[in-house]
Amino acid sequence: MLVVHNLKGAVRKVQLDEATAAAYGAVAHGTSPESRLSGGVLEMAPYSTVVLK
Repeated sequence: MLVVHNLKGAVRKVQLDEATAAAYGAVAHGTSPESRLSGGVLEMAPYSTVVLK
């Protein structure tokens, strides 16, 4: 599991490197329904937390 926090007041998009994207392919839990993982890009709502599995 990998826990990621967005401490900013804006939406953040993070491109995961190949190894991380291969190891963590899905969102197990998120504090905002707006947060998502697609194509190796993690998009997070402001002030949110995502748990990847």
